[in-house]
Amino acid sequence: MPRSYRPSGESAFLALFVLVLIVGMSASAARGDTPLDGQVTLTNVDPNGQGKSTFTVFYHLPQQAQVGTTLTVPIKLYVANLSGLMSFLQDYTVTVSLSLNNGRSISGQAGVNSTTAAENLGAGQLHSGQEWGPVNVTLPLTQTNTGLSTGQEALGNATMRVDADVWFNQPVNFYRPEGNQSGIGYVLISNGVPTGTTPNYPGIALLGLGIGLVAVSFVLRSKSSSSSSGGRSSPRRAPGSV
Repeated sequence: MPRSYRPSGESAFLALFVLVLIVGMSASAARGDTPLDGQVTLTNVDPNGQGKSTFTVFYHLPQQAQVGTTLTVPIKLYVANLSGLMSFLQDYTVTVSLSLNNGRSISGQAGVNSTTAAENLGAGQLHSGQEWGPVNVTLPLTQTNTGLSTGQEALGNATMRVDADVWFNQPVNFYRPEGNQSGIGYVLISNGVPTGTTPNYPGIALLGLGIGLVAVSFVLRSKSSSSSSGGRSSPRRAPGSV
């Protein structure tokens, strides 16, 4: 009569681990969490030798976007260092631009103006070690601004720029503009289904992990069955023995 399989402690733990992973990823997707998985550091040196500023922008750049939707790039601006006579940022703007390989250009920006900074000193002015965000830079994608008809696509070279008015202490006692930019990657813009889709690396990794854990569970079960069978089998007798 076949014996019913009762999962061992190791198998139960592995099954629970897989379940926790799946639930965790589902909850993260439901919340819409977007990790700021990229960063760019911009350094500006005052031409008069009166200071140096370093800004770091953390961001997430989607790899694909569709015409008829809005490309959203979440960002967070961090003032890494202000030296010399530089004291704080009074107003600042982060601009994300896409230069498409069909000659079109699209941009969007987010920032704090001088009026907002003056009215909200705690949240507006940024000193060294302070940050602003996360906020979203949005770029609406239309057939007009992308120049893409149905079924067409274009590759966009993404650039991020930070512009700020920095307050200089005595003897200057005035604001001076600081600005710099850097490339941050590429985005495939499609009007319709893209010809090349990006592999779902997290899903593939989770699938591989699940398969591996199931394989380990079967190995443990086989070892358990072999041990049980070996304990009950009687020793073999030589031919002709009583």
